[in-house]
Amino acid sequence: MAEGDIGAVIDSLEFEAVRIYEMDFIHVTGDIYAVAYRGPDSDGWLKTFEIDSAGNIGGAFIDSFEFNADRGLVPRILHVSGTVFAIIHGGSDYDGWCHTVTIDASGNIGGAVVDSLEYNAVKSTSQDFVHVSGNVYAAAYQGNLDAGYLTTWIIDPAGLMPASVIETTDWLPAKMLAPAIINTQGNIYLIAYRDAALAGVVLSLSISAVGDISGAAIDSLTFDAVSGENPRLIAVSDEVYAVVYKGEGAAGTLKTFSVNAAGNIGAAAIDTFVFDATQGLNPDILHVSGDAFVIVYTGADADGFIQTVSIDADGNIGASAISTYEFNETNATNCRLLFISDQLYAIVYKDTGDNGVVETLGIETLYPAGGDHLTFLGVG
Repeated sequence: MAEGDIGAVIDSLEFEAVRIYEMDFIHVTGDIYAVAYRGPDSDGWLKTFEIDSAGNIGGAFIDSFEFNADRGLVPRILHVSGTVFAIIHGGSDYDGWCHTVTIDASGNIGGAVVDSLEYNAVKSTSQDFVHVSGNVYAAAYQGNLDAGYLTTWIIDPAGLMPASVIETTDWLPAKMLAPAIINTQGNIYLIAYRDAALAGVVLSLSISAVGDISGAAIDSLTFDAVSGENPRLIAVSDEVYAVVYKGEGAAGTLKTFSVNAAGNIGAAAIDTFVFDATQGLNPDILHVSGDAFVIVYTGADADGFIQTVSIDADGNIGASAISTYEFNETNATNCRLLFISDQLYAIVYKDTGDNGVVETLGIETLYPAGGDHLTFLGVG
């Protein structure tokens, strides 16, 4: 097998048997993982389970906790410190909430929310979450009238939050649908989103270490003038980034572009690759090793696909996929991808019955140290 070759599914677990909507996925510690999701009654749920180094998943989830009994729209989860984790989501009145919770090393979830903060009292229906520095965190979200907002606030190591936020922007685009945010270098951040014309846009801005937000965007690039639905961002090298999204005609699309240390974005995309010409819904992307990256998405007939592609440090994308594997032949939507260990990855998704499923599989990786090339157990 070569770098980026995908192996078959190793193990799977149905962690929600009734209904699941949007979800996010995080490593807790050791073999313990957690998924935050909008559950059967649109309420917010958190569940933990075990995945060992061979890809075996425990036969049942470990623990569960309802972090919001009314509504948990598009939850995003981050590790804060020790056993403390933070979850942001749209709440009962579509307002934006952050809750902190605890998860111990065995996967046991604390019986109550540690602290809660309403970071936007009007609306936050699609959001993304990033650690800024120290105790400072930021959320980019689709707010009132679908306008773009960015808010910063403090979460201390114990999970406690002040009663008010640090700052909220009032200058982001009038329409900022399904934003994704990442840090580039220093205090520079990128937000990718779909605008009022449904085009795909990425903009750069500055957030200081204490949570002060710049008064205007530094730069922007329309990476797709026709369609840029549900974009996800990833760093390729120091000044090269990639975005995956559902493009024109529902095609799954990957583009690369440059951003320098000052936040200036290249005037045009470096390269473009259509990874699925038929359909590529809600893609997620991770780095594998070397030039290999992996994309998970919902393809034709709502089936679940995972594909590896090549992107070099200059942003040039390989002319064809390295490997493609259909991990679910009936239905897999709202997929999220997580690196587990060595050459092991896990996918969470919603299946045919709208149930929540986690599956593991292997992807061949090159180890640069000493030129060693190791094969994943049971795959190669």
